[in-house]
Amino acid sequence: MADANTEELDQKSRFNSGGLINIRMHNLWEKAHSSAVAGRYNKWNFYLDRIWLELSGDAKKEQEEEFFALTLKLPPMEEKEKKGFEKAKISEILNKSKQYLALIRKETFLRKLQNKQGKGTAYADDEDDWE
Repeated sequence: MADANTEELDQKSRFNSGGLINIRMHNLWEKAHSSAVAGRYNKWNFYLDRIWLELSGDAKKEQEEEFFALTLKLPPMEEKEKKGFEKAKISEILNKSKQYLALIRKETFLRKLQNKQGKGTAYADDEDDWE
């Protein structure tokens, strides 16, 4: 006979929040996409971090380590608006390019992780209903 602590751990919710999580993830991906297209790299990074938090509950230790390594490799994020006809310095352009590539790596990692967890675009239909 199981003790009270084991029984409590074995209980599962009668309600599944999977649909709500999918909606939240979809909204976060949309916001990340919009931020990337607009060149708002701070926001893009913020939304990728929020997506990570949605996936982190099912992530393995090595996936967690990879995510944080990717995050630590990000160049400093600074979004200052140019005034008038002020030109960007070469160093600013190079840093922005490095940020962009680092964020692409981070997003790619998250998309692959989402698929590995069965929460993304990878889909397997066990039933063959093609006629």
